Amino acid sequence: MRIAIMLGFLIFLFGGCSGSDENDGSPSSDSDADSDSDADSDSDADSDSDADSDSDADSDSDADSDSDSDTDSDSDSDNDTDADTDTDTDADTDTDTDTDTDTDADTDTDADTDTDADTDADTDTDTDTDTETDTAIALFSFFVMSLECILEFSGSDEGFGGDIGGLEGADDLCRQCADKVGAGYKEWRAFLCTTTEDAIDRIGTGPWYDVNGRIVSETLDGLTQERPDADPAIADDLPDETGQPTSRHGDVHDMITACTTQGRLRSNNTCQDWTSSSASDKKPGIGHSFPRFNGSARNWLMDHEAPDCSPNINVEHTFEGGIGGGGGYGGWYCFSPCHSQ
Repeated sequence: MRIAIMLGFLIFLFGGCSGSDENDGSPSSDSDADSDSDADSDSDADSDSDADSDSDADSDSDADSDSDSDTDSDSDSDNDTDADTDTDTDADTDTDTDTDTDTDADTDTDADTDTDADTDADTDTDTDTDTETDTAIALFSFFVMSLECILEFSGSDEGFGGDIGGLEGADDLCRQCADKVGAGYKEWRAFLCTTTEDAIDRIGTGPWYDVNGRIVSETLDGLTQERPDADPAIADDLPDETGQPTSRHGDVHDMITACTTQGRLRSNNTCQDWTSSSASDKKPGIGHSFPRFNGSARNWLMDHEAPDCSPNINVEHTFEGGIGGGGGYGGWYCFSPCHSQ
């Protein structure tokens, strides 16, 4: 009995479990339903997923639209930026051009200013030079008759000799020679002694200057020295009318004077008071415009006598006959007794 009860209980238990399985089959429909529901759910889920997908697509489309919109906006922005840039560039370009133009204008002005300055400087220089030249000519009152003047005025390769037209002719030759440098308007005197006149009395009282404004002597006493009391640059090589030293022609130091070292008549040997070019007229007195090339025989008014009064130009100091036989060309000294200070 007890066993039967147990068996019954067991059957009941297992039977319930089996019924439960069968019931599971019926509820299987529920399960299917559930399953359908799940499927629906899935379908819904799919649907949702599709929706989501559409939504995503829309979202993408919107996004694209937005993106396009953004792109357009960017493009507009870029265009604006370009426009602004162009405007700025043009403005800068115009500004630079104006600046360059102004700079060029300034440069041209500066160039003009420099040109004006140069012109002013040249004008000032020319004016200063002209003033100095005028001053020097105003003071100009001594020169050695040049070899060029002797050749031109005599018309001979041998020069004048002792015949220079007397004192009057010699004075006029001094004036003609001075006129070559613009000083012919002055009174000029030849430093020559004659039997009637001493050279030292013909030339005024000083001072005397060469054509470049260099002092030859302040006083008569300064002239009666072995060398004139002159600017050291010219004292030992006295200049001609151009301001150049006479030694440039060679050893042509002999200058006719017929005077003593004090500027007075030495003897009657005056080439007949400077009217004779005869070899028979002897020994006119000679001074040295510069010492001999060996440094001896320095006195500028009287050093020795010329061989005779005949014409001769000797630039080599070979002791020939004629007025330039000892080394000379028959030149003389010219003074202006009156000159502007």
